[in-house]
Amino acid sequence: MEWATLYPLLMVTAIIVQLWLAYLSWQRRETAGALAFSMLMLAVAAWTLFYAMELSSGDLALTRAWFRLRYICTALIPLIWLVFALQYTGQQQWLSPRPITFLSAVHIAIIVILLTNDWHHLLWNTPHLGVGESFTPFTANFVRGHVLLSLFLPMEMLLGIALLLLPMQNFYRTYRYQTVSIIFAILVIFLGEPIISELFGNNNTDLELVLPLILTAASSMILAFGFLRLGVLDVVPIAYDVIMNNIPDSVMVIDTQRRIIAANPAFRKIFYPTENPVGNHITSIIKNFPEQLSEDNQSEMAHEGRWYEVRVAPIKNWRRKQTSSVLILRDITESRSAQQSQLRYEALFTQAQDAITIETEDEQIIDANPAAERLFGYSREALLTLKSFELQPDERQNGKVNLGDRFEVPVISPTGERREVEVTQAPIKDGDRTLYMSILRDITERKEIEHEMEKRIGQLNVMRQLSEEISTTLDTEQVMIMALDAALRLSGGRAGFIALKQGTMMRVVTMMGNYPQDVMLSPQNGITGRVMRTLEPVLALDVSLEPDYVGYLESTQAQMVIPLIAQDALTGLINLETDKPERFDEDVFQFMQILASRVAVDIDNARLYQGEQTQRLETQQLYHQVRRLEQLKTDMIRIAAHDLKNPLLAITGHLELMEMDIEMLSQDHKDYLDTMLSSGRRMNRMIDDILSLERIEQMAKVDSGEYRQLDLLPYVKQAMDEYERQAHAKSQTFTAHIDAPSVVNIRGDHTQLYEAITNLINNAIKYTPSSGKVTVSLIQQESDVTFTVQDSGYGIPEDQQQRLFQPFYRAKTSETRNIEGTGLGLHLVKNIIERHKGQMIFESVYGEGSTFGFVLPLLE
Repeated sequence: MEWATLYPLLMVTAIIVQLWLAYLSWQRRETAGALAFSMLMLAVAAWTLFYAMELSSGDLALTRAWFRLRYICTALIPLIWLVFALQYTGQQQWLSPRPITFLSAVHIAIIVILLTNDWHHLLWNTPHLGVGESFTPFTANFVRGHVLLSLFLPMEMLLGIALLLLPMQNFYRTYRYQTVSIIFAILVIFLGEPIISELFGNNNTDLELVLPLILTAASSMILAFGFLRLGVLDVVPIAYDVIMNNIPDSVMVIDTQRRIIAANPAFRKIFYPTENPVGNHITSIIKNFPEQLSEDNQSEMAHEGRWYEVRVAPIKNWRRKQTSSVLILRDITESRSAQQSQLRYEALFTQAQDAITIETEDEQIIDANPAAERLFGYSREALLTLKSFELQPDERQNGKVNLGDRFEVPVISPTGERREVEVTQAPIKDGDRTLYMSILRDITERKEIEHEMEKRIGQLNVMRQLSEEISTTLDTEQVMIMALDAALRLSGGRAGFIALKQGTMMRVVTMMGNYPQDVMLSPQNGITGRVMRTLEPVLALDVSLEPDYVGYLESTQAQMVIPLIAQDALTGLINLETDKPERFDEDVFQFMQILASRVAVDIDNARLYQGEQTQRLETQQLYHQVRRLEQLKTDMIRIAAHDLKNPLLAITGHLELMEMDIEMLSQDHKDYLDTMLSSGRRMNRMIDDILSLERIEQMAKVDSGEYRQLDLLPYVKQAMDEYERQAHAKSQTFTAHIDAPSVVNIRGDHTQLYEAITNLINNAIKYTPSSGKVTVSLIQQESDVTFTVQDSGYGIPEDQQQRLFQPFYRAKTSETRNIEGTGLGLHLVKNIIERHKGQMIFESVYGEGSTFGFVLPLLE
C-alpha cells in the first residue's frame, strides 16, 4: 500500500474533524468541561499536524523541530484530559491552586527536559528520509524525559478514564452512552497503537509510521459520532445527576410504556421509600396518576393527603422521536391551600352581607364589595373616587375617628337616605404601605329596636317604681291614686279617673281633672259603657267621630278607656283624656293595657288585703277563745285526775289490806277481790298516762330551743338496770348491744326521753312470752343515734299496724287479749320523739316479734 499518498488524506481528515469538534465544544462552553474539551481537541489537532509535518519533512533539523513540538502536545494532552474529566464528573474541587500548580510544574518539567535532550546527551539516530523503501522512521532514545512520559502521563490518562468510569452507574442511559463514546475514543488513541503493533508486528515500517494518524482519525470519528448521535456535551451527565439528587421536586423518567427508568431521591422518599422504584409501572406506585400525558400537559393529582402538580417534558433522540419523558411532581398543597384561601377570601369579599371597603391612610377608598354598593347607594366605580368621610353627613365629617377603632357613624346615600352604620377597621400590610379594611354593618334597624327597647325599659322602670310604691301600702284608695298618676304620666293624658264596679253600675272613686263629683257610669252610655259591655279597651283618637261619646271635659279631643279585669271578672276601668291627640298612639295604648292589667291586680290585692285584715282580727278573737277553752280543758283534766286518784288510792289500799287476809275468803270472794284490785290498778295507770300525755303536750308548747344538752347513754343503761329484774322474772334473755362512744350528746329533755325509753322496754318485756328474747341496741352514726328494742314476742298483725300509734288504741290478738294496757304508751313515745326532731322506727311480723325504736340527731 502506498502510505505516502494515504497519510496526507488521513491528516487532513483528522485535523478537520478535530477542529470541528473543538468548535462544537466552544459553542457549548457554558457546559461543565466543554471548554477543556475544546482545548483538548485543539491540542490533538496540533499533535496531528506536527506529526504529519514530521513525517513529510526531508530536513533533519526541521524534523527534530516538529518532533519536539509534537511531544510538547503529547505532554499537554494528559493534563488537559485530566482537567476535562474532573469538570465533566463534577470534581471541580480538585482544581484548586495547589493541585493545578503541582501538575503544571510537572508538565513544565517534562517539556523542559524534552526540549533540552541535546544537553542531556540525547542520542539521535541518523534518519533516512522518505516513505516506503526510501523512508526510515526517526527514533530517539530518551534519558529522563522518556521516563516521565512513559510513567507520569499514562497515569494521568488512566486517572481521567477512571474518573469517568466510576460514576457511570448513576448516569442515565443516554448519558452513559455519551461517556462511553468519550472513553472509547481516548482508549483508541491510548491503547490502539500497542495492540495493532502486537497484532501486526514491527515488520511494516510504513504502517507503524501512519498508524498514529489512523488512530487519531478513528478517535475523532468516534467523538464526532458522539456529538451528532448522542449529544455529547449537550448536558453533562454529572449535571443531570446533581439536578436529580438535589432538586426539591420529585423527578422521574419514564419510557413510552410508562415504566420508571430513573427517579431522584425526592421521588423515592415520598412515593416509594422502601426500595428502588426503577422498573416498576408508574400506576403501581401512584394510583391516582393522570391517564393522559403530553408535551403541553399539566395536571394535578392527590396522593396520601397531599396535592401535586404534574409537568411532563419529552426526551427525543436525534431523529426527533420521543424515547422517554421527564416528569416533575411539585408539592402544591400549601399553594393550593393559599389559592383556595384566596378564592374563599374573594368569595367572602364579594358575597359578604356586610359592606367591606379597603382604604388608604388618608381614607381614600380603593376597593369595595357589592354589599358596599348597596349600602351607600353608589356604584363601585363611583365609590373608588370618594373618601370615606365624604359619605358621612356634615356633622360627622368634622370629628374624624382614629383608624383601628370600632365606632358607629351615619352615612348618607345619593338620595339623601340616612342610615346608621357600625364600622370595624383593621390594618393590613400591602408592601411598604398600610391599608385599612373597614367592615360596615347596617345597624339602622338595630338602633330603632334599641330606641324602642329604651322606651320600653323606661316604661318598665315606671311600672317597677309603681310596684314598689304600691307594695309599701295596701290601702285601696292609695293604690288607685298611685295607679292613676302613673297612667297619666306615661300616656301624656291631661285628665282621667278610675271607676270601680258597684252592681251593674260603676262609681268613679279616684279622679284627676275637673270632673263632676259622684259620677256613676252606666253600661248603656258613652265609650265607658261600651267597654263595660264588651270588656274590650277602646282608643278614640277623635271623640267627635264617636257617636256614643259622653263628654265630661269640654277640651277633650282623644279618649282612652281600658277595663280592669281581675280573676276573669270586670272590677273597674281606667279613663284617660287629652286635648292633644298626638300623645295617644298605638304603642301608648298597648302599654296602658299592660299597666291596667297590673293595676287591676294591685287593686284586687288591696281589697283582698283589707278583707284578710278583717278576717285576721276575727281569727285572733277566735284563737283567744280557743286558748281559754283549752286551758279550761287542761284544768278540768288535772282536777278530775287528781280527784279520781285520791279515792282510787284509798280503794286499792283497802283492797291490798284485804288481800293480806285472802286465805280467810272463799273462792268466789277471792275472784271478786282480784278483779277489783286489777281494775283499780288499771284505772290508776290510765290516770298516770293521761297526766303524762297532758304534761308532754304542755311541754310541746315550749320552744325546743330551750332543750338542754344531755348524754343519752346513761339513761339507756339506767332503764336496762330497772327492767332487768322484770325480764328475768319471765325467764327472758335480756341483752344490750351498745355501739357508741362513751358519750352520746343530744339536745332534749331527759324526763321525756327516759319515759320514751322505759315505755318501749316495758312493752317489749310485756308482749314477749316467757323464755323469749329482748335486745336493747344503741348505735351512733355520723350525724344521728339510733335506739331500738327488738323482741321475739307475739308480733302485730299487718292489718292493725297503721293505727298502732293512735291514742287509746291497742292491737288485740288471742295472745295479747288478757295483757293489760291503756293504749297511750306508743302515742306518748311518738309525740316525745317528734318533738325532739326525731323519727320513729317500727317493724313487726305477726308470730315472730317486733322492733320499736327511734332516731335522734346528734348535737352539732
